[in-house]
Amino acid sequence: MKKITTNTFNFLANQFHMLMIILATLFSQNAAAQDSTYADYLSKNNEKIALDGKNDFALFDNNFYQNQVFFVSESHGYYKPHQLDAELFKQINKKNGVRYYIAEVDFSQAYYINKYLNTGNEDHLKAIYQHWYNEGAQWGSKTGFEKWRSLYSYNLTLAKGKKIIVLGLDEAQDLNMNVKMLTEIAQAAKYKTGNKMVDSLLSFSTINLDNDSTRSFIKFTRRLVTDISANENAYKKIFKNGYFDFQFILKNIASKKGRENKIFENFNTLYTEYKLVNQKMYGFWGRFHAMQDSINGGLSFSAMLKRTSLPLANKIISIPVFCVESTSMIPTQFL
Repeated sequence: MKKITTNTFNFLANQFHMLMIILATLFSQNAAAQDSTYADYLSKNNEKIALDGKNDFALFDNNFYQNQVFFVSESHGYYKPHQLDAELFKQINKKNGVRYYIAEVDFSQAYYINKYLNTGNEDHLKAIYQHWYNEGAQWGSKTGFEKWRSLYSYNLTLAKGKKIIVLGLDEAQDLNMNVKMLTEIAQAAKYKTGNKMVDSLLSFSTINLDNDSTRSFIKFTRRLVTDISANENAYKKIFKNGYFDFQFILKNIASKKGRENKIFENFNTLYTEYKLVNQKMYGFWGRFHAMQDSINGGLSFSAMLKRTSLPLANKIISIPVFCVESTSMIPTQFL
């Protein structure tokens, strides 16, 4: 495995610019009034948080913990938010027992994160981070990796039945990992051979999907999803308890919907499958996904949730993280 590294760059100018955009968006007051409003508010409402120790989190009152969905959002690529993410999750878990971590990863990536959290086998975690590293993704960093190590250690302290469960809501990201999980589902069901569509699917496990084979694979999954819909009972008989995971992964790969709509659809599907109606949920997401209003005419995942008829619609809180001083893992060509 290649060494997981962080590219560090000062990014203060862009953060200042971003902060000014947010301020201008939220308030129609003049600039002087904005400065005064925020300065006065922050002078009265602030708390220093130790990222590797105990905190009071005095800013969070009882009403805060009554929410059902907690979003922490960031501009991808920063160092400190990953550490803050772990501290916030632990705090909310201690206060109200939140255990469902709804993540900006796909279903298969979440599956292997859960395997890591339950076993401590870092090979599962390394495979996920290797993909991000190879793709140049901003989350493919040592800091993010260490965050999961911290959550693994914390998970060991939780009683059985209260362990962390990661739910991957994002569209399919690592197709090779998706194929790996599909293959494991077939093996767990003791499938050998006989269904031509399943046999063809499993043949993709023998190759590393590149640009050309990826296109062929996605086209094939669309045919397979159609066949599953027409022969649902036959596939349920083949995959037994693994049927839900099997078809859910394939539907994500085959879907032509836009990303936010996929995330929202995935949430609704897992909300029903995992019976989450009374469960608290916590997620660490990119800034846009957690904004609860329309942005340039488009709705984010959080905004879609807020507009549903689900009982959690008015119990969603978003905590944006703005970095004033931090190292950044964003490659320089994106600055």
